[in-house]
Formats: sequence, structure tokens, C-alpha cells
Amino acid sequence: MTNNLDIGALILSGGSSSRMGFPKAFLQLNGQTLSEKLLSIYRSAGVLKSVLVLNAGLYTKEWRATLDNLSEKTLLVKNDFPERDRAYSLQIGLENLKVEGGCFIHNIDNPALDTALISNMVGVLNPEQYVVPAFKGENGHPVLIGPRILEHLRSLRSGTWILRDELKRFEKITVDAGATNVMHNLNTKQDWAAYLLSEKHPNLSSYADIELIQAAILEPLALCIVVATKGSTPRKAGAKMIVSKSGRLFGSIGGGHLEKKVTEDALEVIGQNKPKLFRHELLQQHEMCCGGTVDIFIEPIIRKNKLYIFGAGHTGQALSNYAADMDFDITVVDDREEYIGQINKPGVKILCADFDQALNALSFDEYTSIVILTYNHDTDRKILAYCLGKQHAYLGMIGSRRKILITKKRFRDSGIATAAVLDRIDMPIGLDIGAETPQEIAVSILAKLIEVKRKVTI
Repeated sequence: MTNNLDIGALILSGGSSSRMGFPKAFLQLNGQTLSEKLLSIYRSAGVLKSVLVLNAGLYTKEWRATLDNLSEKTLLVKNDFPERDRAYSLQIGLENLKVEGGCFIHNIDNPALDTALISNMVGVLNPEQYVVPAFKGENGHPVLIGPRILEHLRSLRSGTWILRDELKRFEKITVDAGATNVMHNLNTKQDWAAYLLSEKHPNLSSYADIELIQAAILEPLALCIVVATKGSTPRKAGAKMIVSKSGRLFGSIGGGHLEKKVTEDALEVIGQNKPKLFRHELLQQHEMCCGGTVDIFIEPIIRKNKLYIFGAGHTGQALSNYAADMDFDITVVDDREEYIGQINKPGVKILCADFDQALNALSFDEYTSIVILTYNHDTDRKILAYCLGKQHAYLGMIGSRRKILITKKRFRDSGIATAAVLDRIDMPIGLDIGAETPQEIAVSILAKLIEVKRKVTI
């Protein structure tokens, strides 16, 4: 416990995250926000003074109740200049944190924390040193700075400094964290799901657990459900187990040789992408003395395919509107506020940002479909060149036949892509149905997306 020490905690939370699609500070975990969880752990360890820095964009009616609740637990500091660098957030936070004995600096991106780690870090702190947790030689989070460093950082007023560089002026102490979770960073929804999964052991008693595993494990999955039993069996109807393509198991349908065979059956279902019902005679097939019969239905878990639409013009708006009803996870990207602001279809995420920044913020995998239809030919080509190097299920670009011919020639001549690679890009985009209007073009693109999703040829 650190009650007798004048040590505080500064939590830097920023604002809404484009990759997460939600403010990280307000992510929910076991009935409380991530911010509340961290604050509660610090308080339990005796760190009673804290500051939470939030971007001004979060001070809206939508988050008023959440902010009111947090204000009862910590001092909230509003960052009115989120466009400034991280040093500015540090400065305004340190100015408002009234401690002299030291300070934990904690990014909201780093959710792993416990009272034992806090106590161990405080126990080795010296005035002119800083402490970081480490696991197998890798440094983690948070950072605890001594009073001399705290004084030094408060003296910096330019706002152009970098914490990492300033810490190099002082001696570092490491403490063994005992686990790899101190390196955990939250940047995407998948990161958050993986963290939640590490915080609990899902028993698949609810479909929320299944959705969590689906979000965290980015590989094909199969759901195995005991649908009927007869006689003595290890698990009864309703028991569930999830099997990943790599053979990872979540939940249980009984263990032993039965579970081994069900795992093999699930991998077969994943490979064929077709559900199937299996009957198991426990004594005859598995030499299990309980001797009953178990019927297990195994189905592939259908992942919601990501759809990135670059361009919020008439066609992009129509496509996002139609595709929203086709079970796609849709993000529309454009750097024009007047266009992106016209998209209000429920479930469609919008990202108003420079296209280069957006590309770096988005995650790509084998289930990602990419549609390129911006207002500028060169921008289209830059996005296309970038996406060629990323995993995807579908990649298409709008354009006339002349635009496509010029694009292919430029890409071949500059070595960006071979003719074979370029032939796999859907351009001109969509099925050839003679579409002319933006809405018709959107329908032709959506038809192509469905064709790829269902892996059929029309």
C-alpha cells in the first residue's frame, strides 16, 4: 500500500478511436468503464490522487452521465487542443495532479494493471529514477517516475518534447511483471476482444461469449453443440465448444476421446464450410464407460466480413446503404466532411480523415472487401497500390476502361504489380449489368461482393 506516499496516477485517455470505433476510456468491462477499472485498482493500491485527461470532443450530451460518474472518482482534465502532441496532454495533466512524491503515467491503451504490480514498482522507486514493469526482457506499462523527474517534466513548457527522450536523462529500474499482459496494447476491436478473453474463461453459457471469441480469434471457427443425449453422458444437451482452425478449444463437450474426435470433426466442418450432425456411441466408438449416446451438431461460425468503402460520393453512399442490410461490417472513408456527414445509416461507421492516415488506421485480413471510388484518379491509384500489399477477400476500383488501362500500364511499368496480380482486381468494378446511375452501380458492386462472399460464380 502507498497511502503514506505522495504518489499519484495520470491517465491519458485521448478521445474517440477510429480503429476501435469507440472511446477507449469508456469501453465496458464487467459493468464498469475501463477508466473506472484502472482508477479503482490505483485506489486499492493506495494511489489516491489521480487525473484523467480527456479530449474535448468527448464532452458531449452522449457521454454526460459517464463523465459525471467519472468526476466522482477522479479529477477530469479537458484537453481543448487534441491536435497538439502527447506532451501537451502530459503537461496539463501534471499541472493538475497535486503530488510531489512521484507519478504513474498510464495510457488508456494499456489495460493490464494490478495492486501487486503497483506496490512492487513503488517499493523500488528512487527520486531520480523511473520504474517500468518488464517480462522476459521486454518493457511494459505503466511508467512510474520519481519526484526529480516529475519536477523536470513540469518545467518543460514548449510542448514539443517526447517523454521517451526525456526519460533517457534518468536511470531506469525494471521490476518483473510476472506476465506478458503488461505489453498489451489496445488499438483495434480485435485487441479489446483478445484482452477481454484474457480476463475471463468463457464457458459458452451465453452467445456473448461466442461473439467475444469470434472477435478475438481472427481465424475460422466452428461451434459444436450437444443437441441430444441418451443414457449416461459427460455433458447434457446445450453444452457447447468452439474449435479454431489452429485447434484451439473454448468450452467443453465432455473431454477425453470424445472431445478429441469432435475437434477433428470440427476441423473437417471448417474446411468444407458446411454444417453437419454427428452421432457418438460412447462405449463402442470411444471406449468411454459411461456408455451413452451423444448427438453433436457442428456448424462453421460465419464471420461478419469487413467492407471498406473509400469515397463517400453518391455511389459510396448508396453502396453503404444497401450493404448495411447484407451483414457487412462497413466503414466509409472520405476526407470531405460535407459528404461523409450525409451517411446516417445505422451500423455504418464513418471515418473523416486524410486517406493516407485512414489506411494506416484500418486493419486488413482475409475477410476484408475493399471498394475504391474516390473523387480523384490519383487518389484511387494510391489507395489501390497500398491495398495490393494487404490481405483482402475482394479489391475493386471504379473507373472507365481508359482509366483502367492507364492504371494497369502505370502499375506494370513502375513494378507495383504484375499483369497477373492486376487481373485479379475487379476493375472496372462490379458485375456488368449495364449500370449507369450511382444507385445502379452500387447494386452491381454489391452483387459482386455477394458473389465473392458466397464463393460462387454468376
